[in-house]
Amino acid sequence: MRPSMLFVLAALASPALANTADTGAGVPPTALGIDTDNDGLDDALEPWYGTDLLDFDSDGDGAPDGLEVVGPDLTPCTGDESNPMDADTDDDGVSDGAEIYGFDGVPFTGDEIDPNNTDTDGDGLLDGVEVGVSAPLPGGVTGSQGLPFVGTELSLFVPDGDAGTTRTLAYNADTDFDGLLDGQEDANGDGVVGGDQPGTANDETDPNINDSDGDGFRDRTEGGSGGPDSNGNGTIDALDPTYQPADSDGDGLTDEEEGVLGTNSLDVDTDGDGLDDGAEVWFWGTDPLDVDTDGDGLDDNFEAGFTDPANADTDGDGLDDGTEFNVLQTNPLAEDTDGDGLLDGEEVNVYGTDPRDRDSDDDWLEDGPEVAYGTDPNLQDTDGGGAYDGTEFLAGTDPFSPADDHDDTDGDGLDNAEESVFGSDPTLLDTDDCGIADGDEVDQGTDPTLQDTDGDGVSDFFEIEYGTDPTLSDTDGDGLGDGVEVAQGLDPLDPDTDDDGLLDGDEYARGTDPKVRDTDGDGLIDGDEVALGLDPLRADTDGDGLSDGDEVNEHYTDPLSVDTDGDGFSDYDEVDAGSDPLDPSNTPETLDEEQGCGCESGSGTAAWPALLMLSALIRRRSRNLG
Repeated sequence: MRPSMLFVLAALASPALANTADTGAGVPPTALGIDTDNDGLDDALEPWYGTDLLDFDSDGDGAPDGLEVVGPDLTPCTGDESNPMDADTDDDGVSDGAEIYGFDGVPFTGDEIDPNNTDTDGDGLLDGVEVGVSAPLPGGVTGSQGLPFVGTELSLFVPDGDAGTTRTLAYNADTDFDGLLDGQEDANGDGVVGGDQPGTANDETDPNINDSDGDGFRDRTEGGSGGPDSNGNGTIDALDPTYQPADSDGDGLTDEEEGVLGTNSLDVDTDGDGLDDGAEVWFWGTDPLDVDTDGDGLDDNFEAGFTDPANADTDGDGLDDGTEFNVLQTNPLAEDTDGDGLLDGEEVNVYGTDPRDRDSDDDWLEDGPEVAYGTDPNLQDTDGGGAYDGTEFLAGTDPFSPADDHDDTDGDGLDNAEESVFGSDPTLLDTDDCGIADGDEVDQGTDPTLQDTDGDGVSDFFEIEYGTDPTLSDTDGDGLGDGVEVAQGLDPLDPDTDDDGLLDGDEYARGTDPKVRDTDGDGLIDGDEVALGLDPLRADTDGDGLSDGDEVNEHYTDPLSVDTDGDGFSDYDEVDAGSDPLDPSNTPETLDEEQGCGCESGSGTAAWPALLMLSALIRRRSRNLG
């Protein structure tokens, strides 16, 4: 994004403008506060600079006039200003706008070059040559008032020799990271890769390829452009793939280089840090003789691919990477780990706040704003009046005076000091918008910041209206939350909605219907079935053809046994035949004989279990469904 014109205008208000190189003579006129063309330059100043007050970019170079007169840092008189009536201030063939905004069109991303310096990176190649400019920028006249502006000075311009076919980075002195400046590789500075020329004096390596001959050794290692021709074949070593210098350990450094560096030419990793010596020198920029090059407490190998092993403070926050990673557990790649507006180093070394906590003192105000406002980021209540600093700022009271800490700004029955404690909003009568004023919520024990204090799915307001406990998720203690009971049509105030002897929660667990006393319709209520060990979801638990209710209430047979008296005939068959299912001597087969001889049946002892069962069930029968 382009710099805000508001900042540009603010910078232009500085008296220091009178000393800038591109201003008119004397003291600039008083600004009118009018910027007709919205270029960041006040209408009163445009004539003084010679710009067109109706043209946003008088010289057509891509940068608004206001930005050119203060420079990318938005501060006048710092040397980065460009001429708003010269499309190419440094005459390198690159427009000032392209230099200021960089090649991605976004300033401050690292690809910008200096509109006042023909060789921004100091590599010996002009910026225009590096970016492939083959023609100068023309001058012209402004679009509205027809004022003349200038372009590239022809006598100073150097065109790119191959019209942009070969381009290097104008903001990086060594584009291919081979240890040679781009200007050293393009020795004649024409922007063309010369390659292998007659003889060796004019041979040039490729500034975009760190190993021009592809033999595994970087150009600098082999001597670079115009370097030695060790085998005398007329091609410099850096362009001759048939020549390879000795590298006994294969670490990417020649034995000669290792001798200079003091590394072991027979050990690929002299310092034993897990990085090859060549990688340390050529890629990471670390010391192959030091396990921890930057002395930050983290080994080079650990930092490689994570933090910068050659920079003790990768994120520039004022804390060493090792301290961040090992001690503070902050992020060594983020200058402000907790995002509170303070650098991690500032928090630790200056303010004593917690770099992992946006609000170190838990006063509802982040550390960064506290520092900006002047309150103490380590003290919840700077003025000691009872209201937290954040509450006071929200309420509009004075955090430096205790006199107003007990005001009730929103009239909800809680003063601001109390709102601080409960975390409610001092400007809202009902912070959680549940229908109950914050003060009333506190009085009844609910949380004024939560619509549903107990998290049962029923709002505090409804619970109070209904009569359930808004601080207890299961008011009747039946194992089902109040919200579930309300949703299912159960009574959250009655643990056994259908009065069948089972808690509503137990019924849900068993699969019975908590709104129906006899889920399976067998004549026994669910609670009695569970007490007797029967299945409340199966009308005939033992599968003998008689419902559980008939067995218990009518026939007094065992609903858990197909043949209560063990005579070989099921209870159903005996009932159907008219024999006694409680007397093993009375069966369908003997029924006719007993009736013929006039003998009385049931004189045996088999009936006593039925009597015991009857006595145990008689109380429940009174609760039977019919």
